[in-house]
Amino acid sequence: MEMVWQVQDLVWKLIKTLYPWMKIGKKSWPYTIAMLKEYRPRLYCLGVTWQFPKKNKLKFNTDGAC
Repeated sequence: MEMVWQVQDLVWKLIKTLYPWMKIGKKSWPYTIAMLKEYRPRLYCLGVTWQFPKKNKLKFNTDGAC
């Protein structure tokens, strides 16, 4: 039974680390599983448009990989 408790404790710590905004707590294992099954992340969409540079100006676009 000690091994089961250790695994559950490790999973709760992992959830707390990866999803700090979720308030699961150490209630019961079935409750934790139900909360994880119901969890749906919020998706955000941001529109970005390109603008021409001003006259006699250059615009350099990078992706941050350099």
